[in-house]
Amino acid sequence: MPTYTYSYPTNFPNGLDIAQLHGEVDASGVVDDCDHINWTGSVVDVVFTPTLSGGQVTILDAVIAAHVPTPQVDAAADCCLDTLILTTEGTVVYSGDGDVSTTTDI
Repeated sequence: MPTYTYSYPTNFPNGLDIAQLHGEVDASGVVDDCDHINWTGSVVDVVFTPTLSGGQVTILDAVIAAHVPTPQVDAAADCCLDTLILTTEGTVVYSGDGDVSTTTDI
């Protein structure tokens, strides 16, 4: 299968999210479907079933250059972030309902 190789972090200065990148490549219309993406160390291989034309490689390069991972937020953790307080004594205080329910030394 034709493989197009990129370098991490050189080609991904903002980070790399394989699932997101795969979706971005598919959405770009380079071809009907990207077969898979492998990331091993500093090597990122984008694999297609057909060989890409010069124009398609240009589109793929643009998708790679524009890739900025979107942080995934855990909804359960996100709902509680405003209730965690770090005290000057190095203690985390959790107050889910306005009352201190748990304290943990860090």
